[in-house]
Amino acid sequence: MRKIITPVFLFLVLLIAATFVNAQFLRQDGFVNDSVGVLSAEQELGLEQQISGLEKETGVEVGVAIVKTTGDYGIDGFAVKQFEEWGIGKKGADNGILLLVATEDREMRIEVGYGLEGVITDSVAGRIRRDVMMPLLSREEYYGALSESVVAIRAFVTKDFTNAPIQQSVFGEFESEINFLLFWIGIIILFVIIAAMLGIRGGGRAMPFILGGMAGRGRGGFGGSHGGGGFGGGRSGGGGSSGGF
Repeated sequence: MRKIITPVFLFLVLLIAATFVNAQFLRQDGFVNDSVGVLSAEQELGLEQQISGLEKETGVEVGVAIVKTTGDYGIDGFAVKQFEEWGIGKKGADNGILLLVATEDREMRIEVGYGLEGVITDSVAGRIRRDVMMPLLSREEYYGALSESVVAIRAFVTKDFTNAPIQQSVFGEFESEINFLLFWIGIIILFVIIAAMLGIRGGGRAMPFILGGMAGRGRGGFGGSHGGGGFGGGRSGGGGSSGGF
């Protein structure tokens, strides 16, 4: 019996190990960490200096991670773990951002630190990903995509959009919130119409539950945050944006 169990146990251990062996987390070596080699030495140095300048000007830390694949972690799970490993951002301020690119998976992720979620909202991160990163990454212009993304991040942090590859939108940063509000307004109007048509006098008593659901969303936020070491010991708040290219 023991002779049978041992090979089975070893097989399971190897199977579990193989599940994650294709996803390698990077050790921090400066702000820019390219394990694939898509950046030249000059490009990596230039990006390093650009991010260092942003850090000196605003205190915001940007980490760049370029990997072949995120394996079974997926782009979102890998980003959280890598952010956790490095601890991007200042401790207490949590003002870090991770730009993650997986070349073979052809996926990218902007992971935002807890302290920057009010500035680089999910909507803003989505705009930077779609309008700045994705067009350049689709042409495999990795340096341009990352450099222009740092410029865009600086623009939103400093509110200076001079020469930025993306401009501030009056409504764009609140697009998801506006859509959610319009959705609930539509639900309320529909409820009132149905109640009036059916002659249900007590229909109004359901309003507090609907309004309570809207208020509950506002208090929910982005959920938990993650700790880690590395840069300055910053935490990710779980916000950001990811997608393919």
